[in-house]
Amino acid sequence: MDSLPRRSSILDSVYVAIRDAVCDGELAPGARITQDDIAERLGVSRQPVVQALVLLKSQGFFREAGRRGLIVTPVSVDMVRAIYELRGSLDETAARLAAERARPDDLAEGWDILKEGERLAERGAVRDLVKCDMAFHECVYRLSGNPLIRQALEPHLHHLRRVMMAVVEAASYRTRLWQEHADILKAIADGHAERAGALSRAHVEAASAEIQAKLKTDAPQEEKRAMNSGRKHDERASPDPGDARQGRPGWA
Repeated sequence: MDSLPRRSSILDSVYVAIRDAVCDGELAPGARITQDDIAERLGVSRQPVVQALVLLKSQGFFREAGRRGLIVTPVSVDMVRAIYELRGSLDETAARLAAERARPDDLAEGWDILKEGERLAERGAVRDLVKCDMAFHECVYRLSGNPLIRQALEPHLHHLRRVMMAVVEAASYRTRLWQEHADILKAIADGHAERAGALSRAHVEAASAEIQAKLKTDAPQEEKRAMNSGRKHDERASPDPGDARQGRPGWA
C-alpha cells in the first residue's frame, strides 16, 4: 500500500503549478481567477488552492480587484525597471568576479548552455529558451564564487521569468541575446574582468529597454486579452483533455 502524500507536498505542487502558469503566460496578466476553478482544474480541494493563492498574492503574482476577486498582476514598466536595476549591478559584479576566479575547467557548463541556447533560438522554443537563458546567468553567478549574488536575486527570479517571456518572443532579439551571452562568456574565459562586467551590465540594460518598449506597445492588446481570459473563467470552461493527459492544468 502506497503512503498518502503529505499535505505540504500537495500544497507545494499546487503552488508550483499556479506560479508556473502565471510565469509561462498560461494565466494571462490581468486575468481573473477563482479558487473553485483552479481547484477543479488541478483536481484538488479548495484548501491547498486557498493557501497557495495567499502565498502567491504576498509575493506579488496576484492582487485584489474589487468584486472581481483576484487577478494576475500585470507586468508593469515599473516592475521591469526595478528588477533590472538590481540585476544590472549583480550581473556586472558576478561576471567580473567570474573572470577573476573561474578556472578553464569550470566553464564547460557555460559553453554547453550557450550551445543549447543557440539551438533553441533557431527553433523559437520560447519557454525552453527562457529557462536556458536563466540557466546561463545562474552559471555565471556560480562561477563568481559568491553565493550571496544568487541569493539576492532569489525572491525575484520567477518574476524575471514572467518579464523575459515578453521579450524572448521576438526572433531578432533571440539571436542578439545569445551573441551577447557568448561575448560575456568569452570575456570570462579570457580573464578580462572589467570587460566581462561591462558587457553584462550592457546586456541587462539593453534587455530592460527592449522589454519596457514592448510593454508600452503591447499594453492595449494585453488589456483585451485579459478581458477575454476573464470571460472564459466566468464561463468556467472545461480543461483541455490534451493538457489533462499531459498532467498539466488546462488553463483558460
